[in-house]
Amino acid sequence: MLTPQLAPGSARGVPTGQLTTRTVRGFDRGTSGVITERRRNQRRTIGGRNTIRLGGSPRSMGRRLAVSISTAVAVIATATASATPSDHVRWTALRRPLHIPVVAPGSRCPVSKIDRSVPWGRIRIFGASGIGPGPVYPGLGATSGLLNATKDTQYGSAWEGEKVFWYVAPTYRGRVLIRGRRLDGPGWLGFNGTRVPRDELRIEPYDTVSWSGQPKYSRGIPSDVRALTSGCYAAQIDGTTFSRVVVFSIDLAP
Repeated sequence: MLTPQLAPGSARGVPTGQLTTRTVRGFDRGTSGVITERRRNQRRTIGGRNTIRLGGSPRSMGRRLAVSISTAVAVIATATASATPSDHVRWTALRRPLHIPVVAPGSRCPVSKIDRSVPWGRIRIFGASGIGPGPVYPGLGATSGLLNATKDTQYGSAWEGEKVFWYVAPTYRGRVLIRGRRLDGPGWLGFNGTRVPRDELRIEPYDTVSWSGQPKYSRGIPSDVRALTSGCYAAQIDGTTFSRVVVFSIDLAP
């Protein structure tokens, strides 16, 4: 008498021709949270021995598995290849050459004016109002374009800085790239970071905080603006359809 051999994953002691029950947890069907799958055992004779296996031809199952794996690999490879280079290209397109002016040492800093066409009193951004031509404004209107930097007590670096709110008008909904440097001497403008700041600030189309008075489709984010020396500085603000320069002064803490 031949003794049936159980295929991997089969229930031990189940006679040929009966139903087996396999429970798969982690899915939601109704309120039970359990899916029960029933398959009829089939018997196949190989080399004179009786074996029991679950339904489906091994050859067809192998083909389906190979196709599924190949498809998954192709999809992942395509997504990776398309996402990373295109993301790099979009930011590279915004990284235009700096067209920031030079100011003679000791000369007056040509600080940008408040844009009076924007209803700042109703919008109520941090910093009261924005300076520059827009559509992206640093909120430095309350201090007449002066950034009073404070010492770095968090990381203990020589880079001082202060929070600046960057307001993006609802007329522009694309990416924003901000970089800058000092106009009346050596030095560059830093953003956020740790002991050493980053040399650029990126604002994605979905980057924003919410505040009372925020216009529909407008955006705004705060960032640390940092410097090593006091002086006259400019930020070049690049979008997909514009490139603007905003000038302000930075005064470091003694």
